[in-house]
Amino acid sequence: MVGLAVLAGSVACGGKPAPAPNPVANSRPAAQLDAAPAASPNYTKLSGELAAFADAMCACKTKACAQKVSDDMSKWSASNETTHTSFDNLSPDEQTNVDDLGSRMGDCMQKIK
Repeated sequence: MVGLAVLAGSVACGGKPAPAPNPVANSRPAAQLDAAPAASPNYTKLSGELAAFADAMCACKTKACAQKVSDDMSKWSASNETTHTSFDNLSPDEQTNVDDLGSRMGDCMQKIK
């Protein structure tokens, strides 16, 4: 009853009732849902370099070529360890891409006779 008296008093005095509050959303706006997550640190650079090694291995026709690519990749990997550049904290999609590159490289290596 007191609430009605306050409401009646504010309307009678020329006041307007307070506007309804904005609804609270329980989900992210559509723009955020559609946005692709940012690539993990170093992922773009390292996956490009790994793809280049896979391409080089797939271009090899001799064991000597494959050995050189393998040696170069070992040096690259060691260099990344000393500079703390790695594939840590990858998203599931990024990890799948890195795994696919490694599989492609391995498949190409198996074909060299």
